[in-house]
Amino acid sequence: MKKFLVIIPAVKEVLPYIDTYTSILDKYNISYNVIYWNRHGEVCKYGSNYIAYEKKTNDEYSAPRKIYDIYRFYRFVLKHLKKVSYDGIFIYTIADSIFFYKYLSKHYKNRYVFDIRDYSPILKFPYFRYALNHLLNKSAFNVISSEGFKQFLPQEESYVITHNITLNEIGNANIHNNNCNQDKPYNIITIGKLRDEKVNIDIIKTLGNRTDIKLSFVGMGPASQTIKNHVERNKPFNVTITGKYLKQDEDKYVLNANMLNVCMEQNILSKYLLSNRLYLGARLRRPLLTYDDDYQSLIIKKYKLGLLVSRNENIYDKIINYWETFDYDMYNQGCIWFLHDVENDLKNFEKKIVKFITE
Repeated sequence: MKKFLVIIPAVKEVLPYIDTYTSILDKYNISYNVIYWNRHGEVCKYGSNYIAYEKKTNDEYSAPRKIYDIYRFYRFVLKHLKKVSYDGIFIYTIADSIFFYKYLSKHYKNRYVFDIRDYSPILKFPYFRYALNHLLNKSAFNVISSEGFKQFLPQEESYVITHNITLNEIGNANIHNNNCNQDKPYNIITIGKLRDEKVNIDIIKTLGNRTDIKLSFVGMGPASQTIKNHVERNKPFNVTITGKYLKQDEDKYVLNANMLNVCMEQNILSKYLLSNRLYLGARLRRPLLTYDDDYQSLIIKKYKLGLLVSRNENIYDKIINYWETFDYDMYNQGCIWFLHDVENDLKNFEKKIVKFITE
């Protein structure tokens, strides 16, 4: 019987795309183990096929310390691989996969799938750039979650497109297609891993203390404490902060809002990615608020999924005008079009994975 290894750099709750892989393995009754890094010492109730690496780390560590911790995770996985053989391996993200390049190219050439979810600053270093190219070249195939990543990845390699949403979620999307909340006050929600502290604080400064706007911050992340401190210090009456939430409650929070904030800072980490909130908005029919200078904004503009604003304009006036002239039929058609194209990409992705695990 074939057996595969899935190596993930965190607990699976913060990496929802892992379920896309494991659901396919389950569907075809393929045996697999998952090695995961419990970075923050969380209580995890997984199956017996899940193997934990329990060394804690901190998102606030310096870059050298983060690289050192990633190397220790690599050593833990390598120790396991020297004891247990697999028919194939799935690895994820650049930074957390980079040290595997020698071992995988030697022992698992054309027998691993490399999934890239974002840009990594370590690519500024020639050694890591070389390691990345090696990983890409020796894999069975490479997966990216945004076409924008092709702008920093080797052009000579081919890539399979996937997305941060499942086929089941797309199939259930239509039940919300007549439920776009247009009532005041316009509740703009920022949900998930809270980052981009400067952007979010600027939004609070611009939209805070307005009777026709409400701002909701739901989740945890590197920017959580800074946002909380700012709100406690300035006390804008229309801002609410909710900490960690259960994944099964995510839809409820979004459906209570009018709009999803997907504004990100202007840096190379944000420039090319597509956020989870992009799919959340389209699936639940909640328009997106975004800046107009990154790859994600091109997708939002193409499919008419929300409002694009520049970084130096009055976003309050733009938001009010957007809702006063909102055309639900046009917006809904854009969501349908977007999810249709995503569905086609996901079906192609699944076909590639099935071939990899069954042939």
